[in-house]
Amino acid sequence: MVESFLFYLYAHGMKKLVFCLWSVLVFGQVLAFTDVNSNTPYVVEIKKLKSQGVLSGNPDGTFLPEKTINRIELVQILYKSGFFDGPCPYKPIRFTDTELNTWYTPALRKAVLCGGFTGYPDKSFRPASPLNFAEFATIVTRVKNKSYQKTNPWFQAGISFLQQQKITLNEHPTPETKINRAQAAYVLAHFFPNKKINKNDFSTLSRAKFLQEVKKQLGVVTKYDAGYYQGGFPPNDRGACTDVVERAVRTAGYEWKRRLDADMKRNPHLYPSKYDANINYRRVRNVKVFLDRYAKKLSLNDPYLPGDIVTYDQIPGGSWHIGVVSDNKTNDGTNTPLLLHNYARGVVEENSLHTWPAPKTGHYRLGDL
Repeated sequence: MVESFLFYLYAHGMKKLVFCLWSVLVFGQVLAFTDVNSNTPYVVEIKKLKSQGVLSGNPDGTFLPEKTINRIELVQILYKSGFFDGPCPYKPIRFTDTELNTWYTPALRKAVLCGGFTGYPDKSFRPASPLNFAEFATIVTRVKNKSYQKTNPWFQAGISFLQQQKITLNEHPTPETKINRAQAAYVLAHFFPNKKINKNDFSTLSRAKFLQEVKKQLGVVTKYDAGYYQGGFPPNDRGACTDVVERAVRTAGYEWKRRLDADMKRNPHLYPSKYDANINYRRVRNVKVFLDRYAKKLSLNDPYLPGDIVTYDQIPGGSWHIGVVSDNKTNDGTNTPLLLHNYARGVVEENSLHTWPAPKTGHYRLGDL
């Protein structure tokens, strides 16, 4: 076994990976796992992560503490816990055994671009493969310990780091021992930052980068599609008006969907729609509440700068709307900023900022240009 075996993720091609039963939701509702009791190993750590909203378990209410943890489950845990937070460069990510634009895509992108994860020489990951103690300890150490250096044998640095932190599993696993979910919870409970949605998050997001990512969708997103998608993300060539904003914010370094879901979980009384992680961020009225709470809110009469986000009321017999102010303007002498949006025929840039057939309801600004 070589060290490079450890850090492999995936981005497209996997057709039958079932959504991991160790699903991770930030700020989820805290309910007891039906298969975890006072006799369950590491019950204190499991309950801690559950109470923090890091673990949500399975749809049937179980946690399956003795089930082995695989690579993508660990990546999701690290991602949802904030280890990969912060702006990342945007690059295409391609592996041979994964899918594009699915539930794990944000975690994959962050882990590869911000977390130092790479792929196998054959450009695969084998995401469902279980982790042994050597792999698990090395991955956690590499993410947590910024001064990590390779050792011989390759796993010694990871195991030694856990020992230095006085994190010892009762079972005293060998490097080859497969790690189960309860054991993983015990180790990770000592490392998780207590992430909270921060009002300053938007201030670090460059409007220039955001606008650039919006404009990249011109000619690429050619269809309007407000349909329901499992996992929340429609294919790259289509979407609704809200997808224009979400895609751009995500590629500019801010995890829009995850944070909106988290805030909606914590404050359901503030949002007009019933919680559904597959479509929360695609509803304009939910997005408006989120922007009201976490973006810079401007007057409708304030100047509209490139990269500003604008929301609109419901068209009679139609839907609510959202768009982004362009850096291009009309050439009719009024120098009116154009609007980037998707409402019927894909992402377009046109003179609709002040002529959209419904009144504006919000004007928001992200970070400085």
